[in-house]
Amino acid sequence: MSIPGGNPERTDLLNRAQKGWLTIVLRSTEKVMALVRRLTSSQESGRLYEVINDITREEARQLRALAQQVDQTVAALDERFAFQPERQRVSQLLRAELSLLWTALEDSRLPKLGRFGEIDPRLHDALEAELERLIQLVLMMESIADRAANRSVS
Repeated sequence: MSIPGGNPERTDLLNRAQKGWLTIVLRSTEKVMALVRRLTSSQESGRLYEVINDITREEARQLRALAQQVDQTVAALDERFAFQPERQRVSQLLRAELSLLWTALEDSRLPKLGRFGEIDPRLHDALEAELERLIQLVLMMESIADRAANRSVS
């Protein structure tokens, strides 16, 4: 797809900072369009959360069609300005998310939970062992992601 009046050879129209900013914005745009496609194509829920799809089939179809047009426009801009793609390894994404989760779980232990009010003495038996289990499971997952992240990428 070409942009009217565009010259694909003119990659020097942006300075480094401008190109950097646009790269970040367009990368985020692509990620949001991937989210649009995912959320309009399936149901998602867990035990403690539910995403309620209040989008009709026709609205979902329209959103996916518009997302495709957005993707085409991003592609045309990339053709014109030769933005640098960001390569993200699943292992690195998981390490980051699991690290944040581990921190939140550690901050949920009884001494830190006290910042929200007095701790009922019975809470230790009701909560601490399960929190410890969650922490250990997350650490095992993080270890697997670390191993994967430390392998060289071919």
